Amino acid sequence: LEELKQAIAFIKALENATLEESGLDPTVIERMHNPQRDGEIPDLMAPENRELRLALQQFIINGHSEQAYRDNRESFMQYDEGVVLPTYEAMQKLVQDLSGVVPIVTDMCSETCVAYTGPFAHLERCPYDSCGAPRYETRGNKRVARRTFQTHPLGPQVQALYRSRHCAKRM
Repeated sequence: LEELKQAIAFIKALENATLEESGLDPTVIERMHNPQRDGEIPDLMAPENRELRLALQQFIINGHSEQAYRDNRESFMQYDEGVVLPTYEAMQKLVQDLSGVVPIVTDMCSETCVAYTGPFAHLERCPYDSCGAPRYETRGNKRVARRTFQTHPLGPQVQALYRSRHCAKRM
């Protein structure tokens, strides 16, 4: 009977789901509700975006490693003082804008028993008696989820493909 109650609670959570409660960044939600065309997305193949293309290649080659990108950026800018490459944070935003790949980060049991979503969203421990692992650990004076996972919703990705004329033409 308890499993049936949980299943019904999850169904109700799905029926009442909204973008605003999804965990997506508010700017992504705004863009989902009000799609833009050609907004701030640069044409990476344009000659004037040569440095941006270089920065993007470095960001991808480094596997999104923050320190590696920062070190390479500094090295390039020291080598050629006329080169100004975007910051790591600016590159993260550009990659999200170009690809539409934006994560929804959700806490989960450290033993992978459950995701803390729906009727489990407010639990402090794994609900299974065989586990019971705590959801959070303390780092300094901050509570941090012991384990998380990411979901990459399809909507922003599809929208990104059609947002700019030069991207749509290349599809």
